[in-house]
Amino acid sequence: HCARPLRPNRRLPPDGPTVKLFALPSSIRARLLLATTLTQVLLLSLMLVNSARLMDAATTLDVDARMNRMAAMLNIVVTAYGEAEQFPVLQDIFTELLQDSGDGLKYVVIGRQDGTILLHTGDDDLARLMALTSPDHASTPLHDGDMVHMRKSLLLPGYEVGFLQFGLSNAHGNQVRAQVLNYSAWIAVALVLATLLLLSLLAFWLTRNLRELMDGSEAFAAGQLDHRIEVRGHDELSKLAERFNSMATALQARINDLEQITQRLTVSEERYALAMRGANDGLWDW
Repeated sequence: HCARPLRPNRRLPPDGPTVKLFALPSSIRARLLLATTLTQVLLLSLMLVNSARLMDAATTLDVDARMNRMAAMLNIVVTAYGEAEQFPVLQDIFTELLQDSGDGLKYVVIGRQDGTILLHTGDDDLARLMALTSPDHASTPLHDGDMVHMRKSLLLPGYEVGFLQFGLSNAHGNQVRAQVLNYSAWIAVALVLATLLLLSLLAFWLTRNLRELMDGSEAFAAGQLDHRIEVRGHDELSKLAERFNSMATALQARINDLEQITQRLTVSEERYALAMRGANDGLWDW
């Protein structure tokens, strides 16, 4: 006897049905709708993300331009009155400017590098405003929700270097951005629904001959040999329906021929049986 090497134990599949995480629908029409809908949703999502990115870039450029224009204007006003140390006059000017600006300019702060505040108009939370910006981020707009802050170096009387800090409201820009994104989302949903409707009609128009082919096969399996498929159009499924009808006609003719041959054989067998019984002879079949 030859020793046969032992085989490693094979793992048997677990008992019970196999559970799939995601099962594709069996219908071609449903698969077509699913694939096209997923593709369109992906494309529309990419379009919305790209639109949001472009809108953010355009909004940032617009806000930065507004901040630079406001910084230049405030610098001119502060230079004109600051050299004469007329800070009370500047206080009145900035107060009127904040009242007339509406949702634009929100506050103005002028101070020295050591943190001494020479002028403060607008937002009362001075500690929070000073903590938002620092000399390391000078001349760089800082976005804080609906507010944009900027700190710039300023030449004070006696050639002392100080800073000018101000804030602008960006609530209107954020509101417009939210409205545009909201409208874009609704348009995307409408496009998806319209695509589903159009693809449903298209899938029905493309697969109706396929459905009739399935019904014809079931009718043939049930013995309805005279069943025929109505041909619509000139596509591949229509040609397949024509060939199915031709096959059905040929098969029915062949079955009719076989039935006639069977009937003739039955009559012939009956005649031979009568002849054998009438001859009264012994017959053997080897």
